[in-house]
Amino acid sequence: MRFFTPQLAFLWLFFPFLLTAQPYPIIEIHGRLLEQIDSQRKGIGGVNVYIYENGQTRSNIQTEGDGRFSFKLAVKKSEFKIEIHPQDYRIVIPHEGILDMPTSGGKVEIEILVVGHNTTPEMEKKMEALSSKVSRLKAKNQLSQRQIDALSRTMLDTIAFYENQRLAYEKSIEQLKTKVAADQQIKQALQDSLVRKQQQLLKLQSQVDQLTQQLFIALEEQYLRQKKYFDDISSGLSNYIIHLKDFWDLLPNVKYYFSSNESAQIYNATANRYSNSFININDNYQAYLEGVKRYWKPPEVGRELSATFDYLLVKLHKETLLPATKNMNNFLQNRNLNKAQKAGAEAYESLTPMVEKLEKDIELIIAKLGDKM
Repeated sequence: MRFFTPQLAFLWLFFPFLLTAQPYPIIEIHGRLLEQIDSQRKGIGGVNVYIYENGQTRSNIQTEGDGRFSFKLAVKKSEFKIEIHPQDYRIVIPHEGILDMPTSGGKVEIEILVVGHNTTPEMEKKMEALSSKVSRLKAKNQLSQRQIDALSRTMLDTIAFYENQRLAYEKSIEQLKTKVAADQQIKQALQDSLVRKQQQLLKLQSQVDQLTQQLFIALEEQYLRQKKYFDDISSGLSNYIIHLKDFWDLLPNVKYYFSSNESAQIYNATANRYSNSFININDNYQAYLEGVKRYWKPPEVGRELSATFDYLLVKLHKETLLPATKNMNNFLQNRNLNKAQKAGAEAYESLTPMVEKLEKDIELIIAKLGDKM
């Protein structure tokens, strides 16, 4: 359904709000420290996990025997730095030890993946190559930290899966070599089987290199599309609420904007900004919902975004704002400024709780979209 596009002009003057200091949201963090050992992962106990913010220690917790840990943290900003002591391990995920926390509070589960001295040189080589690729991708500054970590985790899972296959081939080859040395009677047949296994291993390694490169490119494109949707949705909603509040703040003093041509020009200019921000949402909201449905999980975030659009486009704009401004503008066109002033004041009162609700809803849905990337 396409909603009615306004043909009226609107304006807003800045209205100061008195803000009181709000406590920082508290997040309850449940995490686990895991070591990547070839294709397996194992919890590490007795390791200190440090959380830093702007170089200052915010938390220090020791892992339990299976690598689990938990603590609570007041979130001033979303980005934190993780270090582990003793430093016998290198953090692989989150990339560069940077942890992106949701700023809305609540419970969060995190996984810190590290490598030590227990993995094979082949696996370590592949992980270093992945880290270099991810670092180059991050340097482009096109993906969020969470997208970077999700891409890294998927790639590492894929590498570990193929590493398990590689190790199985190597084990089979070693067993064949032992049989060749022990049984001269069937030596030729065993040697032929050994050659085939070695060729299969080389083919597997070549396929793995090709498939992981293709997967990396596909994931990069997927996360770039998701980031583009997030930027468009967040900027569109943020611009809309700014210009809506412009219009809303105008209403109690509308007659003063028709006391001179200069004031009327201000009215019309701000009205056009509101109209353009509304049209942008009205023209693109269906595509935004499709993008969120495709790239965000779980589906609840898509339903919440849909509810926000419904409230904006129908409840606030079509059913409340348009009738109120139509009545006000009829008085303005007839030069009945006092009645226009009264109609504007009444519209201001009716819109006030709706504007406040929508602003909170927009702030919340943008935070949730960012948290789920």
